[in-house]
Amino acid sequence: STQSRSSAASDVYKRQSRQLLVRGRMCENIAQANGVKDASGYMIAGIMSGVNALLDMEMSELLDQISISNEIKTAISDRQGEMGKVLYNTINYGRGKWECITEDIDADVYSSAYLESLAWAAGTLETIEREDS
Repeated sequence: STQSRSSAASDVYKRQSRQLLVRGRMCENIAQANGVKDASGYMIAGIMSGVNALLDMEMSELLDQISISNEIKTAISDRQGEMGKVLYNTINYGRGKWECITEDIDADVYSSAYLESLAWAAGTLETIEREDS
């Protein structure tokens, strides 16, 4: 039925949104643990790294249309620089692709960043849903 298809699409959208919130927050947490003073760009890179899927757009097209720093664009498109490395490792961590994570990470930092990010994203989405109802 159209209702169940719409509900399934909504569930996918919510799951993807949650995943991007977790990714963004985890990137920010790792950057802070690594001594980055303003880690907000890491949050943005984490979230924006998958927004193209939510919008059903090519990443290159999305990056051309939004105004974000070159550091963030390069991190997303080429996984370059410290931000790109954190993003790459965070994506692989979230997918359980341990063999793809660079060897120079602090596993404890990633573990605690991931757990905090899960709780933060759940709380954020709960707040949004409460305000929408």
